[in-house]
Amino acid sequence: ITKLVESKETVTTLVKDAANDGKYVYTNEDAAETTIDVVGDVINNASSIFNNPAVTTIIQQISELAEGNVTYNSTTNEFSYVDATGTTKVININDIVKLNETITTLTNNGAGSYTYKNEEGASSDINVVQDVIDNSSTIFANTDVVNEITKLVESKETVTTLVKDAANDGKYVYTNEDAAETTIDVVGDVINNASSIFNNPAVTTIIQQISELAEGNVTYNSTTNEFSYVDATGTTKVININDIVKLNETVTTLTNNGAGSYTYKNEEGTSSDINVVQDVIDNSSAIF
Repeated sequence: ITKLVESKETVTTLVKDAANDGKYVYTNEDAAETTIDVVGDVINNASSIFNNPAVTTIIQQISELAEGNVTYNSTTNEFSYVDATGTTKVININDIVKLNETITTLTNNGAGSYTYKNEEGASSDINVVQDVIDNSSTIFANTDVVNEITKLVESKETVTTLVKDAANDGKYVYTNEDAAETTIDVVGDVINNASSIFNNPAVTTIIQQISELAEGNVTYNSTTNEFSYVDATGTTKVININDIVKLNETVTTLTNNGAGSYTYKNEEGTSSDINVVQDVIDNSSAIF
């Protein structure tokens, strides 16, 4: 949201002319430029400026302290006076103007609220939070906003992994969202639970079918922890215990129902509904 605001906001600038001749270039939010000519404005409005009590008071004070009269140089457009040492001192017209100019203010009230006061003292309240709430449908329908939120979610989300052991020995390493690792040892689990597995009707049925089709009896190698049989050609075939286990294991599912809704079913067949959109709405205060 911060990036969106920064990409959409415009900035006014006020740049002093490189010639240092009292001119400034102001650029507004629409990139329109206006040249402010301090010296020229003073000259064109000399009557109003030097009839202003605040200005005449300052000049009077300078005149009273100066050893000579105030003079004006039409070439350099400067006022100056001679001090007690005989040194010519230039009068800074900018300082005189600043004493009489008005200043706009922008006050941070906290909680996303600001108060802007213009040159005439008129105030306007800016409530960023309420503006976002009132225009949320437009803001969150904007592709740029959606992309930024997507990037934020992707940068914060965690991913579980299940990696097969490089030795190809029936072991897998599962890493959860907290980076905790758990090793799944298929072969070891089969060995440790052989009694339960091979007393299971589904397993014994498959082994029986293999025995009936095989040309030789099923044998078990305690060194390699493998079951095998001899086919019609006399070739020894290894029985894939993983396939047998998979026929009897349960699988969790995560079904995408669309519109940000998902259904998760665990190994016991118990379902849980996940509603991303509603979760964001219910917790929008904490999220944003």
